[in-house]
Amino acid sequence: MPRYEATLSEVAKNKIHAATVEKERAFLSPPIHFQQSMNSITSEVTPKVTSVDPRDIRNPTAGLSDTHKARYIKIREDLERSHQSFPAQKYRLAVTSSHEIGFDVNKRTKQQIKSSKKHSKPRLSSNITKFADQYCRIQGHSPYSKGRK
Repeated sequence: MPRYEATLSEVAKNKIHAATVEKERAFLSPPIHFQQSMNSITSEVTPKVTSVDPRDIRNPTAGLSDTHKARYIKIREDLERSHQSFPAQKYRLAVTSSHEIGFDVNKRTKQQIKSSKKHSKPRLSSNITKFADQYCRIQGHSPYSKGRK
């Protein structure tokens, strides 16, 4: 006697698989969704460090006593004065090699202005351009090109 093997189509296999999955899900308990709001975690979310300007302080001397306020104001004024002055006014001698450059800042700017004027020539005319213009008028061609023969 010949043996017959049952062959199932792909559609039938998919339907059988879907039915078994549905039966397995029926035995499981319904899913519990876990939800948590930000209000239950914290009462206030702190701002990012990069979103706050540290210099944006409304009143830095609000909680200080009178002596501390006076000291704070004096230190603040000294800092502003030191940032506005030149290195030669702040220190007697240069501390670093780059400091030495800052000591001569006033002298160097005046010297640089003189030297920049000394080496700059106006583009409109010079002795060479005047000669070339006269040569072109007399000869009819540029002194730097080959003449007509």
